[in-house]
Amino acid sequence: IATGQTALNFKFSSSGKDEMAQEFFEEKQVVPTSTDEAGTTHTAKYVTKVISPNVIRNGEIVKCVADYGNALGKSMIEITVTTYYDCASVPIKSFNPADSTATVETTDNGDGTLTQTITCPADTDTARFKVVASENSAKSIVCSKETGKYEPSHLARCQESNPHYGGGGAQIMSLAGYDTKPCSESETGEWSPAKVMEKLLSTTDTKCGFRHHVKCLKDNQCTMNNEKSSCNYD
Repeated sequence: IATGQTALNFKFSSSGKDEMAQEFFEEKQVVPTSTDEAGTTHTAKYVTKVISPNVIRNGEIVKCVADYGNALGKSMIEITVTTYYDCASVPIKSFNPADSTATVETTDNGDGTLTQTITCPADTDTARFKVVASENSAKSIVCSKETGKYEPSHLARCQESNPHYGGGGAQIMSLAGYDTKPCSESETGEWSPAKVMEKLLSTTDTKCGFRHHVKCLKDNQCTMNNEKSSCNYD
């Protein structure tokens, strides 16, 4: 808006150019200059759409010039317009698989930034979950309106742990030089297959038994499968 007795021309420009910088602004509407009934107030309207953030350049100086002609000269005003990245349109990256049941909560911080927070699934009888962060990931990441990027770049992974349901092993012992043949079908009494297995599967025998040698048995983290356990003599 400008005031004066004579008609005038308005011109809008930015970045020190003769027109609006097309890499940052898209012209949407130019309304011809209008003058009030008194003929002294002149109004021009120029509508643009921001098409690219300019915050990296510390904004764009937009200049409005009212040209009153050679006799009266020009009147000018400048304002700095700073546009930022839209964090709502920035993709969220995660180290979790696409079929992960982890949930992601978005928090609008009210200043143009967004915080994304991942929550792992609840533990079940067959699976436990925990957040595993790294140099490039965290439980919560924040998008900056100045850069249009999240820091760190990825949401952390939800690591799933499952119980170990079974295992097996065997131990071969040389009994050369001994008359006794433990577990042999020819043995009776203390060294018969049944008696030897009773010792091996015992949870109270102070000398014999798998429980003295298998770590998870020693730590009470597993149990023996008696039906699949056996011994033999060759």
